Amino acid sequence: MKKFAAQLLWLALALLGAGACVTLARHRGDYLNSIYILIAALCTYAIGYRFYSKRIAVRFFLLLFLAAHIGHAADEPRLLSHEALTSFEWFSSLDFPDVKGCPFGSVTTGSWHQTGNLPPQNRHINAFLLSGNATQFTTLGLDLFNRTLIKNTGAAPEHQRVGFSKLELKSEAAAFLQHVSELKKDEDLFDPLEERVTTRVYAFVFAWGCWRNGLDSEAEQLYRLSKRLRYGIEQVDEEKYQAVLEHEIGYAAMWRAVIDFGNTTITRPQLLAEFQAIASKYPHSGQQERAEQTAAMLQKMIAEDESHARTARTNIAQLSIEGRVRELIFQLRDQHGEQGSQPGWCDVFFNYERTTNTPAHQLVSIGYSAVPKLIAALEDQMFTRSVGYWRDFMFSHNVLTVGDCAVEILGQITGKYFYTPTHSAGYMSTDKKISETHKLADAWWAEFQKKGEKQMLIEGVATGDASAISQANILIARYPDAAASALTKGIRATSNLGIRAKLIELLEKFNSSEALAFLEREIHEGNDASRAIAAGILFQKGRTTALKDAICEWQTSPDYRLENDQGLTGLARFLAGVDSPDAIAALGRNLQTRPLNTRMAIVHAVGEGGTLYGEIRPIAERSTPTSDTIETFLITSLEDAGQQPGDSGPRLGRHYRDQRICDMAAYYLNQLWPERYHFDLSGTLEPRDRQRAECQNVWTQTHIPK
Repeated sequence: MKKFAAQLLWLALALLGAGACVTLARHRGDYLNSIYILIAALCTYAIGYRFYSKRIAVRFFLLLFLAAHIGHAADEPRLLSHEALTSFEWFSSLDFPDVKGCPFGSVTTGSWHQTGNLPPQNRHINAFLLSGNATQFTTLGLDLFNRTLIKNTGAAPEHQRVGFSKLELKSEAAAFLQHVSELKKDEDLFDPLEERVTTRVYAFVFAWGCWRNGLDSEAEQLYRLSKRLRYGIEQVDEEKYQAVLEHEIGYAAMWRAVIDFGNTTITRPQLLAEFQAIASKYPHSGQQERAEQTAAMLQKMIAEDESHARTARTNIAQLSIEGRVRELIFQLRDQHGEQGSQPGWCDVFFNYERTTNTPAHQLVSIGYSAVPKLIAALEDQMFTRSVGYWRDFMFSHNVLTVGDCAVEILGQITGKYFYTPTHSAGYMSTDKKISETHKLADAWWAEFQKKGEKQMLIEGVATGDASAISQANILIARYPDAAASALTKGIRATSNLGIRAKLIELLEKFNSSEALAFLEREIHEGNDASRAIAAGILFQKGRTTALKDAICEWQTSPDYRLENDQGLTGLARFLAGVDSPDAIAALGRNLQTRPLNTRMAIVHAVGEGGTLYGEIRPIAERSTPTSDTIETFLITSLEDAGQQPGDSGPRLGRHYRDQRICDMAAYYLNQLWPERYHFDLSGTLEPRDRQRAECQNVWTQTHIPK
């Protein structure tokens, strides 16, 4: 009896252990589940064999193994680990749109980019379709950006097409996992220019979307993948992974919220809700302080908006000048400007709708009467609807203040900029230069009251400082009689080569003996850029001696000695651009004695016609003597096998790599005279050499007597 009781006890313990293994297998839902189930079955087999018979043990083993797998298959949702489920439920509490039952697919955004001469490329985003109709649709991207896009109404080029293409979520998840598994060790998962969230968050959101749509196995695999992905050199703390997600999602949410300031369809109360949500939902993200400060400012602005709406005049044209200025400065909180380049600065006077009746434009039209209140407004830190950034593919975004707008408006009215950024994307408010800028503006205005506009402009141009160019433009427009003298003083005074070049360019507007004499001296006494500008202005004015002087400087000046030749110069570009066989011949004279990069640069300049951005000037724009000299120059350069290793890129859709000077010469011959010379820059060495020889033969047959 005791033996039988012991056997029953051991059997119960074995079955309990086996059940625990099965439960663990079901709970983990990974590749180990079969191992756990197998362990449970083996334990049962061992107990059965020990206390009963081999036949009974085998039956126990098979029944338990089969039952465990059937139970596992019937309980599919438990493929998801407790950790992943907890993280997904936390993410669902953040109020992102629920994607359950939403189609998954690829969004063609119509936002396109182009690299070199390659065809433009549409930007594609993987996203869940939240809603849509015949004209527009709304998606939540795996980058967590909520987009509402307008469909193309007519035929549009592929790179401008806007639409949604449905994809099968399960197969896309499998393809993504496969793609990641095939990446090399240090290979990036995404093009860094396309990122808006970290690669970890992207994979996590993908996992969450699979979970919301019943794909627990894919969700678990993507979740584990997201934990392994690195962002740059940063190593994820897997023990505190939800905190990592909170940090990175909070970062993305802040980025999106700041960008939303530039979307004038989003109201200030909606913006307030965004920043309040960041402060409450991501307390450990590092964004809480900024979110709380922004929310507090928005609350103040909303209260002022409501108060102002009760008292403001609907027709500001009926107000006095002072009243109009006050009202327009208040309206600067709705000033929407855009940024046209990066790196660069947001221009409060520019928007893609080309609106020119904004509060900023109207204040400029009022002119000096607006200056005192604009100076006072430099201290106004209320937000506008203008957003600036260093690069749009990284979170470098800042919202301009009313004070930032005021300093730009003052510059437009007076030509004097009281704040000059020292770095790209710098603003008075973000650089904490408000008080300093205010003092400078006050001092300038006090002096202006004594001296008047004309004298202040003359003195401003003569200093050659950062505001000299804008003040020179106003001086030329309003007081042209005093402008040439002030310009020459400013040119001599400035040490900034860029400012010097711009001021010299403005001398083109004058034909006075003083201006022309200054330009003639500049060809011999200036720097490389200013010599080229001066020569170009004089040449356009019909002063033929300017070309001879430029050629002489190129050949004899110490600035262009061989030991100083490190590439293309402004003077060489000028000579390549003028319609003169003498200028082209001068560039080709003793060319083989110059350094490799200089020879290559001059071949580019001559082949392109002296253009700035790689465009090729049609040969038809040159006279026959100049065209013949260019052709001879390029034919001669076919003998130059000098090579620049590592230099590569696209030209007119064809890629080149490690090109030689002779290759580029043949390329330009083909581009300028395509019916005469044939050359494929992207070809391998052997066909390029054959085509180069053919180019030489073509020229020889027509230019050398038999």
